[in-house]
Amino acid sequence: MEKQRTIHVKGTGTASVPPDYVVLTMELSAENTDYAHAMRIGAQQLDMLRESVAEAGFSADELKTAKFSVDAKYENEEYEEGHRTRYRRVFIGYKCEHTLK
Repeated sequence: MEKQRTIHVKGTGTASVPPDYVVLTMELSAENTDYAHAMRIGAQQLDMLRESVAEAGFSADELKTAKFSVDAKYENEEYEEGHRTRYRRVFIGYKCEHTLK
């Protein structure tokens, strides 16, 4: 009967390569009771972000919109009707959200 031979290899190693690219996701959010004002705040935030990206040495044109939405926001308000507690939706404003990559 022939004896089987086994080779054991142990070791450590490292490798490093700079990334081809990095993806950052940023979310901007603005809220106001007036639609136009919420949009204006959102636009100002976007301008400030683009300026900051340019100051950091990147091209502001590389920022791409991944999602944009403007929604009405409501809260539930509790009130009494007879001997019952009821709820109604109350408009509190608009929320402008802008997600960039």
